[in-house]
Amino acid sequence: MNAIALAAGLLAAGHLFTFEGKTDVLMMLPAPAGACGIGAIAYGTADGKFSKVFEAPEKPASCEFRQSVMPGGLIGYWDHSGGLPAAPKSFDVTYSVQSKVSNPEAKITLSAEPLVVGADRKLKARATKAGRSVKVELTNEGPGALLVGDAIASRSKPTESCSGAGPTAALQSGESLSDTRPGLLSKSMKVWAAIFTDLNHCAWVSASR
Repeated sequence: MNAIALAAGLLAAGHLFTFEGKTDVLMMLPAPAGACGIGAIAYGTADGKFSKVFEAPEKPASCEFRQSVMPGGLIGYWDHSGGLPAAPKSFDVTYSVQSKVSNPEAKITLSAEPLVVGADRKLKARATKAGRSVKVELTNEGPGALLVGDAIASRSKPTESCSGAGPTAALQSGESLSDTRPGLLSKSMKVWAAIFTDLNHCAWVSASR
């Protein structure tokens, strides 16, 4: 892919998370406002001894559903295909962004960071109407990182499984997940968030509004 750099401010962010005892890799990649997801992606080491390429999904992400981590406008991308080399720990990542208006590409260098999921779940939420959609902003006010999936405004605890497609983002202390999806909103609704204790287990947690 020929990379077209995004705004310099966006390129200052980004993470490449690893998990103890697991080969899965979670990348949190900078994306412009309104981005729906990550398209094609390639990453590897500068010496070329390690590289992976993933094509864009055949079915583009629906822009009716958007999730990003603020500040930074970060969108999660999982590589479940295997682990990283022990050294070096710096990786060049080139990727495209799915969006309603364009399909920009970006390049960023990330260092591998082990992610330890925190035991405390101190959450604060805000829900606002956005046209025909509801925008939930879920903030991690605890001291440790959290793995999160969907964040939904609902009168009662969702009946569907919280696991969905798995965790979609890592929230560090002070960061917020912005989750926009079609729906209605009333004052009686609570915010329910899918919080993962590890990569495979989760629970619906109510967040104060």
